[in-house]
Amino acid sequence: MQKTLSLCISIVALTLGAASAHAQAKWTCKADAPMVRGDYKEGDKEAYIHLEGFSRGANYAVTPSADGLSVTGVTANRTAFRCSKAS
Repeated sequence: MQKTLSLCISIVALTLGAASAHAQAKWTCKADAPMVRGDYKEGDKEAYIHLEGFSRGANYAVTPSADGLSVTGVTANRTAFRCSKAS
């Protein structure tokens, strides 16, 4: 019984660790203009984009690629951007 419980706890810990690593995937954002900062978290419907020359950034809607490895969007001043999942 003790061994079975230990095995179950180990399996749960490994599963949670793998899920956490997947959820923490790094994304990098690039724009067609100089950018101060860009942030995107997997599964979100928006990315935060702050372009140079503006006092602050904003959240903009994104469209995911078919393979799920990138998202694209356009800022209020029509600057295109892409956020890609780091490999």
